[in-house]
Amino acid sequence: MSEFDLVEELRDSVGDELRMALVYGETEYENLYLRDDIRDEYTEADLEGLRREIIVFGLGKERIGDVTHVGELRHIIYDTEGALSIQFPLGEYEGVFVSIGNEAQSELFDVIEATRAWIDV
Repeated sequence: MSEFDLVEELRDSVGDELRMALVYGETEYENLYLRDDIRDEYTEADLEGLRREIIVFGLGKERIGDVTHVGELRHIIYDTEGALSIQFPLGEYEGVFVSIGNEAQSELFDVIEATRAWIDV
Protein backbone atom coordinates (compact mmCIF):
# COMPACT_ATOMS: atom_id res chain seq x y z
CA MET A 1 0.00 0.00 0.00
CA SER A 2 1.49 3.34 -1.04
CA GLU A 3 1.44 6.70 0.73
CA PHE A 4 -1.27 7.73 -1.71
CA ASP A 5 -3.38 4.77 -0.57
CA LEU A 6 -3.10 5.85 3.07
CA VAL A 7 -4.16 9.40 2.28
CA GLU A 8 -7.05 8.09 0.16
CA GLU A 9 -8.20 5.81 3.02
CA LEU A 10 -7.99 8.65 5.51
CA ARG A 11 -9.89 11.00 3.20
CA ASP A 12 -12.54 8.31 2.73
CA SER A 13 -12.90 8.14 6.52
CA VAL A 14 -12.88 11.84 7.43
CA GLY A 15 -13.12 13.78 4.17
CA ASP A 16 -11.99 17.39 4.45
CA GLU A 17 -11.38 16.95 8.18
CA LEU A 18 -8.02 15.34 7.36
CA ARG A 19 -5.52 18.06 8.20
CA MET A 20 -2.14 16.40 7.93
CA ALA A 21 -0.39 13.07 7.48
CA LEU A 22 3.35 12.60 7.67
CA VAL A 23 5.96 9.93 8.19
CA TYR A 24 8.87 10.98 10.36
CA GLY A 25 12.33 9.66 11.06
CA GLU A 26 15.30 10.60 13.17
CA THR A 27 16.55 13.29 10.79
CA GLU A 28 13.77 13.97 8.29
CA TYR A 29 10.08 13.68 7.51
CA GLU A 30 7.93 13.01 4.48
CA ASN A 31 4.80 15.11 4.24
CA LEU A 32 2.15 12.80 2.80
CA TYR A 33 -0.70 15.28 3.03
CA LEU A 34 -1.29 18.84 4.19
CA ARG A 35 -4.76 20.24 3.60
CA ASP A 36 -4.73 23.19 1.19
CA ASP A 37 -6.46 25.67 3.49
CA ILE A 38 -3.88 25.21 6.26
CA ARG A 39 -0.80 24.84 4.04
CA ASP A 40 0.14 28.51 4.50
CA GLU A 41 0.09 28.08 8.29
CA TYR A 42 3.05 25.67 8.20
CA THR A 43 6.53 26.57 7.07
CA GLU A 44 9.21 23.95 6.50
CA ALA A 45 10.65 25.04 9.85
CA ASP A 46 7.26 24.44 11.52
CA LEU A 47 7.04 20.93 10.09
CA GLU A 48 10.62 20.21 11.11
CA GLY A 49 9.78 21.49 14.60
CA LEU A 50 6.74 19.21 14.67
CA ARG A 51 8.94 16.25 13.72
CA ARG A 52 11.28 17.00 16.62
CA GLU A 53 8.43 17.52 19.10
CA ILE A 54 6.61 14.30 18.30
CA ILE A 55 9.87 12.38 18.62
CA VAL A 56 10.38 13.91 22.07
CA PHE A 57 6.77 13.14 23.04
CA GLY A 58 7.22 9.53 21.96
CA LEU A 59 10.56 8.94 23.69
CA GLY A 60 10.26 6.60 26.61
CA LYS A 61 6.65 5.76 25.85
CA GLU A 62 7.58 2.30 24.56
CA ARG A 63 8.03 1.25 28.18
CA ILE A 64 4.43 2.08 29.11
CA GLY A 65 3.38 -1.45 28.23
CA ASP A 66 6.04 -2.86 30.54
CA VAL A 67 4.96 -0.84 33.54
CA THR A 68 1.21 -1.19 32.97
CA HIS A 69 1.37 -4.85 31.83
CA VAL A 70 -1.05 -4.22 28.97
CA GLY A 71 1.16 -4.76 25.94
CA GLU A 72 3.02 -2.67 23.41
CA LEU A 73 2.12 0.99 22.83
CA ARG A 74 0.37 1.32 19.47
CA HIS A 75 -0.42 5.02 19.28
CA ILE A 76 -0.66 8.26 21.23
CA ILE A 77 -3.65 10.59 20.88
CA TYR A 78 -3.29 14.36 21.28
CA ASP A 79 -6.59 16.16 21.87
CA THR A 80 -6.07 19.88 21.30
CA GLU A 81 -8.42 22.80 20.89
CA GLY A 82 -8.29 22.69 17.10
CA ALA A 83 -7.60 19.07 16.19
CA LEU A 84 -7.14 15.47 17.19
CA SER A 85 -3.72 14.09 16.31
CA ILE A 86 -2.53 10.52 16.46
CA GLN A 87 1.12 9.51 16.67
CA PHE A 88 2.07 5.96 15.72
CA PRO A 89 5.63 5.39 16.99
CA LEU A 90 7.39 2.73 14.92
CA GLY A 91 10.71 2.95 16.70
CA GLU A 92 12.54 5.29 18.99
CA TYR A 93 12.74 8.03 16.35
CA GLU A 94 10.35 6.91 13.60
CA GLY A 95 6.63 6.88 13.11
CA VAL A 96 3.51 8.18 11.45
CA PHE A 97 1.58 11.29 12.51
CA VAL A 98 -2.00 12.02 11.44
CA SER A 99 -4.08 15.07 12.36
CA ILE A 100 -7.84 15.44 11.88
CA GLY A 101 -10.28 18.23 12.64
CA ASN A 102 -12.40 17.98 15.78
CA GLU A 103 -15.52 17.52 13.65
CA ALA A 104 -14.20 14.03 12.80
CA GLN A 105 -14.01 12.80 16.40
CA SER A 106 -16.52 10.05 15.73
CA GLU A 107 -14.24 8.68 12.99
CA LEU A 108 -11.12 8.62 15.19
CA PHE A 109 -11.03 4.83 15.38
CA ASP A 110 -11.49 4.55 11.61
CA VAL A 111 -8.41 6.76 11.21
CA ILE A 112 -6.47 4.62 13.67
CA GLU A 113 -7.54 1.41 11.94
CA ALA A 114 -6.66 2.69 8.45
CA THR A 115 -3.26 3.94 9.57
CA ARG A 116 -2.49 0.71 11.45
CA ALA A 117 -3.44 -1.33 8.37
CA TRP A 118 -1.12 0.81 6.23
CA ILE A 119 1.73 0.44 8.73
CA ASP A 120 1.27 -3.33 8.99
CA VAL A 121 1.51 -3.92 5.22
